[in-house]
Amino acid sequence: MQVRLYASLRQTVGTKVVEIPVKENQTVGVVLHALVDRYPELSEAIWSADGSLAGHVAVILNGRDIRHLDNVETSLTNNDTLDLFPPVGGGVSEYTTHS
Repeated sequence: MQVRLYASLRQTVGTKVVEIPVKENQTVGVVLHALVDRYPELSEAIWSADGSLAGHVAVILNGRDIRHLDNVETSLTNNDTLDLFPPVGGGVSEYTTHS
């Protein structure tokens, strides 16, 4: 399956798409662990210290946030696509005032 990386995640691994083979009944969590095995520098961006999915990363399966599915236990097929977005921050609001 394709795992598409965005922004700083893409910069970290040096590519925008990573192919991860998926076997029958594998889950999003298995694929994310395989991705981190291949690119250990992604570990902190994807996993919290307690082993759960980091709250700041958005994991989108075929256009749907996995938190609205079965989270990391969501089953996959080779035809699925995962999109991983790092947290987005910064910028200036039009309502920001400067003294």
